[in-house]
Amino acid sequence: MISMVHMNQKHIVIHLYIHYLILIKNSLYYKYTIDYGLNMWLNGGTPNNKLVLGLALYGRCWTLSSNAPGQGLLSKSKGDSKEGEWTRTGGFLAYFEINNYIKNGGIVNYDEYTKSNYIQFNGDQWCSYDSKLSLLDKLNYAMKNNLYGVMFWALDQDEYITESYPLINYVVENSKVCKKRDKNHNNGNKNDENLVEEFDVNYNITN
Repeated sequence: MISMVHMNQKHIVIHLYIHYLILIKNSLYYKYTIDYGLNMWLNGGTPNNKLVLGLALYGRCWTLSSNAPGQGLLSKSKGDSKEGEWTRTGGFLAYFEINNYIKNGGIVNYDEYTKSNYIQFNGDQWCSYDSKLSLLDKLNYAMKNNLYGVMFWALDQDEYITESYPLINYVVENSKVCKKRDKNHNNGNKNDENLVEEFDVNYNITN
């Protein structure tokens, strides 16, 4: 499973698992990306169909060094964010908690370069998370690279109070692709009569 490649940084804010490089290619941050991690495994000889891309239903969060609005990735921080009402863990919020801050005026941003979402709320609180847009990008990335599938961590962290699991359902609806695989679950030629047709509504999605 490929997931959770964020750096344990306390003095700057960063996404919990950045898709692509954030600074220059040879920087330390470049290695903490999904793309870098995937290629490391592939270059080491791991088959594509043995890899599952993890999708997060939670956010990694910080307390900013100031209340200045419009603070983005790599802004200075004092450390972990305040505890969430339900998760009660500093530096961590479930998506349903983040969604509540979104609905109550939190400023949401999407960074096109790193394919990542973040929200600034209550002045100095800052949280990185995945939205439908960034999850769709990761799903397409998994399909493009012919990975075995995607998985979620964790079911109880999606929005279930005011909606019915919007992130999970969105990924499922966008992953209903019909593939043919051999007995070892390798993708094959759709015209091969010896292959078995199956729906990957996991796209192999697991929790």
